[in-house]
Amino acid sequence: MKRISYLLLAVLLFLAYSCKDEEEDTNAISTSEAAELTAAAIASNSGGASGFVQASATASATDTDNDLRSASYQKILADSTFSDSGTISSTSSGVIGTWNYWWKYKHELFVVGDVLLSTIKSDFEYNGAVDLPKYSSSHNGVGHFEYTDLLTGSLVLDTIWTLNGTFTRNGEHTFKTTAKKINSTTDIKFQDCEVSTDGSRNIVSGQAFVTIKGTTSDNRAFEYNGTVTFLGDSNATINIDGDVYTVDITTGLVN
Repeated sequence: MKRISYLLLAVLLFLAYSCKDEEEDTNAISTSEAAELTAAAIASNSGGASGFVQASATASATDTDNDLRSASYQKILADSTFSDSGTISSTSSGVIGTWNYWWKYKHELFVVGDVLLSTIKSDFEYNGAVDLPKYSSSHNGVGHFEYTDLLTGSLVLDTIWTLNGTFTRNGEHTFKTTAKKINSTTDIKFQDCEVSTDGSRNIVSGQAFVTIKGTTSDNRAFEYNGTVTFLGDSNATINIDGDVYTVDITTGLVN
């Protein structure tokens, strides 16, 4: 009987060790590191989605202005659509870090009937590099944003737009505190987020759903799913597998 018990204990210990090994292999980076990756893909100072929200909302608001009498809007009334496109390069160095970006974009504005501006679509692709106190990164990606709820009942530009869309970042990332190097893809899906068209033109509420996949330099794989909840005033929370962090969506600093 004792022998059977010892054998059963040995089997249980082996299974526990195997499960632990598998879990460690799956989670080759910690949830806090996954939160840092999410923040990097969100924050405007690291060329994240927040910066592209600001750029596209600013360009679109300029094209439609408050009294809706801009040349662009008159063209929309005539053609039912208006689009502009371009290429932008940006280099900056400051207290937080340095970054260098290139992106090209296309904005499309649509109307229904004669007067109702219904949808703004923004598509872009980008590449760049950033060097910040906690990490350095080089990456590329694409994004697609759609803005709705653009006008008030009196047909003036609303101060809050609704954003739905996607943002993807692929690249190499080095955590400076551990010297850990990874290659990863971060996919973000924005769902019914509210964007202010005044001031910073930032995301002020709503949620985004995040998937992170990649490998470390020693070829260990990892994958995480998370949720970003936007709180306003450049603040958000990041929930990675039940671990919750706060982030500044301008600077990307995580606590």
